[in-house]
Amino acid sequence: AEQQINILEAAKAAGAEFIVKLSGGTAVVGPDSESIVGRGHHEVEEAMRSSGLGWVILRPGLFMQNTFMQAALIKNDGKMILPFAADLPIAFIDVRDTGALGARILCDPDAHVGQDYSFTGTQSNFTEFAAVFSQVMGKPIAYIAASLEQAEQALKGRGLPDWLVAHQLAIARIAANGGFSDEQTQLIRDIVGRAPLTTRQFVEDHKAVFT
Repeated sequence: AEQQINILEAAKAAGAEFIVKLSGGTAVVGPDSESIVGRGHHEVEEAMRSSGLGWVILRPGLFMQNTFMQAALIKNDGKMILPFAADLPIAFIDVRDTGALGARILCDPDAHVGQDYSFTGTQSNFTEFAAVFSQVMGKPIAYIAASLEQAEQALKGRGLPDWLVAHQLAIARIAANGGFSDEQTQLIRDIVGRAPLTTRQFVEDHKAVFT
């Protein structure tokens, strides 16, 4: 949060008039969020709202690119292991859609000043995502739902700092309560001018990462 607030202050000092803030979903961001990242986003948003600058907040769904962390498992073992129920509804989003949305807004800031935008791709789940991997990769990719305890051990075993482990587990708990389930595709259609990218497009475009 401190780094982003410093950037905000530097931008204002340099004469910037408009800021696009990439934040988290409403289920994650807040003063009492169980995620330290969610609390940090809230702090930055509050600073931005009181900065006197024009602003827009972007709240994407769960990034498809998070599966890059599963690349070695997919490549070597033919499986994905994450702390999300196999049939848990999740509205994923490609980071490229997020970037395209931000770019369109920056090209016409007056049309969006003061907006708080939530957006996603089509609702799916990790079992369906694994099936897409299987189809595109041409080999079976299984999805295995890990417990929070198993996920914590795995994350710590990879050397992640405690705060990041806690954040990842908080995201899993928030997701289990439906925090990433709502499908909100219309914003991408309206502003970017096309449908959000699908999980199949994501896997096809990044196949080399997983092979």
